[in-house]
Amino acid sequence: MTLEFEVRMPSVDLIDASQNSLPVAADSPYDLRWMLRTVFGKLALVVTITAIFAGAAVAYVLLRPAEYTAVSTLNINNLRLSLSRDDAYFSEIQFDPTFLETQIQIIGSDSVLNQALVKLGLVEAPKAAATPEEDAIWRMADAKALDEFRRALAVQRRGMSNLVSISFSAEDPQYAAQVANTVSTTYLEKLDQDRSDSAETASSWLRESLQEVGPKAQIVSEALPPVDKSNIRGVLLIAAAISVGAASAITLVLALAAIDKRIKTPEKITGITGRPCLGLVPTLRTPGARGDRQSLAVLAMITNGERAQLWHTLRHVDATATTTNGHGAPLIVGFTSTVAGEGTTTIAANYAAMKVLQGQRTLLVDGQLYNSQLSRLLNAGNAKGLSDILGSDGDGLLVHVVRDEKTGLELLPLGKYAPREHKPGERTTQVNWSDAKANTRLAALFAKYDVVVIDLPPLVAIGDVQSAAHMVDHFVMVLEWGRVTSDLLQAALVLNPRFHSKLAGIVLNRADRSRMRRVFSPSATLLQKQRALSRA
Repeated sequence: MTLEFEVRMPSVDLIDASQNSLPVAADSPYDLRWMLRTVFGKLALVVTITAIFAGAAVAYVLLRPAEYTAVSTLNINNLRLSLSRDDAYFSEIQFDPTFLETQIQIIGSDSVLNQALVKLGLVEAPKAAATPEEDAIWRMADAKALDEFRRALAVQRRGMSNLVSISFSAEDPQYAAQVANTVSTTYLEKLDQDRSDSAETASSWLRESLQEVGPKAQIVSEALPPVDKSNIRGVLLIAAAISVGAASAITLVLALAAIDKRIKTPEKITGITGRPCLGLVPTLRTPGARGDRQSLAVLAMITNGERAQLWHTLRHVDATATTTNGHGAPLIVGFTSTVAGEGTTTIAANYAAMKVLQGQRTLLVDGQLYNSQLSRLLNAGNAKGLSDILGSDGDGLLVHVVRDEKTGLELLPLGKYAPREHKPGERTTQVNWSDAKANTRLAALFAKYDVVVIDLPPLVAIGDVQSAAHMVDHFVMVLEWGRVTSDLLQAALVLNPRFHSKLAGIVLNRADRSRMRRVFSPSATLLQKQRALSRA
């Protein structure tokens, strides 16, 4: 089934193609499997971030100062004066939930705490005859001391009782107990002073009675210097840091993966193109070979049966790209990529070399107008070739096919290069595959071969690829691992509809084992087992 593109949103057409072409479900970016695969793929990063959090917690636990908390407990009641025919007596007012809260706020008020600070000698008492400037300086110092004091102080009710605890934390246990007791006694003194002020204007009998009315507090237990530290246990802090660090690292990894649309798995390739991933090819390197010579060295290696994974990938390409033009016509296979530099030339050359090993007469065509690597590889950069045949002045020109004696492969070079800077009206090198005369000339040349392999420009050269689609039977796309995004690939397919209709499949290039281990792809795991197979 072929897929014809119309002017639609890329994702709709491409997803339909995926569902109709192959029984492979598109990955959901939000399922549990994706999350686990992503986290385990970045396990080193997760462990590193978690270790940083744990190390910081350990350092804090070791370097933090000791802290002791002393507690003084008060019992606070609210008494009222009740009168009867015979006598007057005191009774406790029925429980009011706002009463204890009010007293707690009074204990922590500025007036009580300031007085406690004066008693402790932390601030000086205000001078009666102080100037406005002196008074302002004192208030500023008082405010700073009061703020620091409040941070270490806690006033809380004990459950549902009338008991109120006054806690103070400090590095010195003796000082912590002294402060807690000082705040308690200061509060008691304030209660006594408030009752005395209220009773000043009453009669002598009532004055005596009013001394016992209102809030009454007594110290249930004085604060004693604590023996044990009140710091949070170091083990708990370290465990909390590890949990927070791991959660932060996992969140970061998932967030980065969610916005990373680079293509790294066969499943993603199939989901976008609706065509199979024909294989994984690791980064091909040969000791002693540099630059363009690297491809020639790899080409020699495939003729010796080395690089099992490359061999099986090319076998899959061979089984997928079969003859469609009938008996006697050569099989024409075009190799391309999304962008330049993804390894198309190397894969195309090795595929052609494999066809030679099968006993088929094979022509490798350098159609890379923008980077004629093959022509340079075989020292045919200045020879006449494809551009001369397809040019308007190509009639009568002899075709110079270069033969590589080591592999038996025959190469049609690109042809004459155009100068980088040309004069107005001067022709530049062009490759027009759809020209009628060019088709006739090429057909005559190609008819001498069983297989024609064309190294084409990337899909970004839309005009060149669309033009070549008139002659090519099958296209094979080469994608470099982690280089092209899904959006870019979708756009390239939509802009090249003729290409997609003849697309046989995709080769994932430079998919090294270390890279593929991080993506946890079932298809990649299966394809990597080809390394254990040897070519018969």
